[in-house]
Amino acid sequence: MKIASLFFTICIFCVACKNTPKSDEAADTPANTMTMAPSDALYKQLEGTWQSDDDAKNKIQFAGAKFLRFTDGAKVSEEDLRVHQPCIGVCAEGRNLGNSACFITVGTEMVGCYLIVKVDANTLQYFVMDGSAKTLSFTKIGK
Repeated sequence: MKIASLFFTICIFCVACKNTPKSDEAADTPANTMTMAPSDALYKQLEGTWQSDDDAKNKIQFAGAKFLRFTDGAKVSEEDLRVHQPCIGVCAEGRNLGNSACFITVGTEMVGCYLIVKVDANTLQYFVMDGSAKTLSFTKIGK
């Protein structure tokens, strides 16, 4: 009887371990987003410093696993960064985004979702997915 009980316990443990998400599957939770560095080709296009086309005082920077914002040369925020193509995780929930790319920023008080409209060597345009329906445009000014 004890052997059967032990066998049953081991079987339950094995099933539970099999159903535990792999690290890639769990990578899209906000907690994991904060610790994972982007490394795909899309991120390499984003990497660097970008000047706002609407306001010369505003710049953004993609640096490592960080997204930084600057106003008048002073850093005003630094957030953790995750880049996805196709867009998955918290930004894609309930949306049909197809193969669209996005980036997610995680700060101390909020998660930001941004749908990439266009990115090339000189131009970045992204849509703020917070309901404001605003597309922001930037020109690359440095690595």
